[in-house]
Amino acid sequence: MNGTLIREDLDFERIDEIDSRTSLKEVKDTINKIKTELRKNADLTCLCAPQIGKELRLFVVKTNENDYKEFLNPMVISKSKEQHLSRERNISVGKKDYIIPRFNEVHVAYQTYDGHVNSETYKGPYGEVVQQMIEMLDGIQIKDYGLEVIPAFDKASDEEKTQVIQMYLDSLKKRAHELAEQINANEELKAINDTIDFNIGLLNGTIKPIDEKGNVVEYKIDEKKGVVPQETKNDN
Repeated sequence: MNGTLIREDLDFERIDEIDSRTSLKEVKDTINKIKTELRKNADLTCLCAPQIGKELRLFVVKTNENDYKEFLNPMVISKSKEQHLSRERNISVGKKDYIIPRFNEVHVAYQTYDGHVNSETYKGPYGEVVQQMIEMLDGIQIKDYGLEVIPAFDKASDEEKTQVIQMYLDSLKKRAHELAEQINANEELKAINDTIDFNIGLLNGTIKPIDEKGNVVEYKIDEKKGVVPQETKNDN
């Protein structure tokens, strides 16, 4: 695209978390560049750092004409059981629409530029945007598993559309089953997947670790330190 930093036809792996090795100036400059691109493109509501050539785990959402929300090191820590189909487009994937299954609600933990850690639930169009951006930072794009909407789809009858979508959903279930088998058969992949599940369990409270004495350790989200053990009161 002429006169823009936004990259097309992106293909990259998962972006690692921002840590102390990344300067605050680089983070701030990246956020400002993303905001500039969002201002120049009225049709865009969000962009992540890799879309402007920066390997940083962050994205920015335009909440209204002059307001923006920044997400650093975002992670989905829980999601609703209910899902729906969303029709989406991504400027870095091309001028194509894709039908994507999305969770009705997602609870996301993230950092702000000033170092605070927040945890919020998103749903509706906002939730769809957040899910798409986090997936991009994980190296997953809508073209990787979405159903591409071809011109003939919009002209098809409701019955024909239903049949196409059902075939697509059946194929996703098959791919998910095959992927689970591949992960379980690979010790390294299984270890990574188990670690991710454990960390998410800590964040959403479904897993309660114990210390060396066998006592349950409660965790909380600290605005400056992130996830830390919660202090327990001594009744003695």
